[in-house]
Amino acid sequence: MLSEHLYQADALQVATCRESKSSVLVTSDERLRRASENVGLMALDPDKQERDIRGLFVWALSGIRLNGPFRQLIIRNYGS
Repeated sequence: MLSEHLYQADALQVATCRESKSSVLVTSDERLRRASENVGLMALDPDKQERDIRGLFVWALSGIRLNGPFRQLIIRNYGS
């Protein structure tokens, strides 16, 4: 993360996601998004990927277990 030149608060967000075993970080900050992806997190931009984010919430609330970056982002937008 040090190579990403992040502000301390941004680095804390990435570290918290990793420590809590989260798989996704939602941010509209391009630098934070790239840094998150570089450490293995899926990073979604709410301005560009609102549909994907909504889909993740629907699946999370449904109780269905997914695997692989959110089952390849819900089989690329809600396919089976």
